[in-house]
Amino acid sequence: MTLLKITLVLSLISSALAEVKIHSSIADKSFYVGEAFTYEILVDGAKKVTPNEAPESSELHIKLLEMTQGRAGSPTSVAVRYKLVPLQPGYVSLPVFTLDADGEMLMTEEEQSISVKKAETLPGLVITREIPDAPVYVGQHFRVKYQWQSP
Repeated sequence: MTLLKITLVLSLISSALAEVKIHSSIADKSFYVGEAFTYEILVDGAKKVTPNEAPESSELHIKLLEMTQGRAGSPTSVAVRYKLVPLQPGYVSLPVFTLDADGEMLMTEEEQSISVKKAETLPGLVITREIPDAPVYVGQHFRVKYQWQSP
């Protein structure tokens, strides 16, 4: 009877430890149009993780940056990083990303959104640029003078 209890406890512990978990994060929730940021997805407890094709979005440009994984063949943490660039102002919903982890399909949270603002110039800010009028050849260095004037 005691051996049966020990076996049952060990099997419950091993199945709990073998559970694959997913977590996603971004550093901030507010960005400007055109400001790139990193969206990171962490997968714990999987031996093999394969990111699926990045979801399409009319509000975001999405590109897979990198996937870092620990030792091959052992349950480990895997980080998948995407570069996202907001294309329009307003509240933008992040798409659902899917990953294959040891044959199991994992998905990120469905209700994640960010606030995207349109960059505005400071009222009264004047920027001037002076380029030399002399001819230059391809690859030749020349000076450009920029001047910012702020109220």
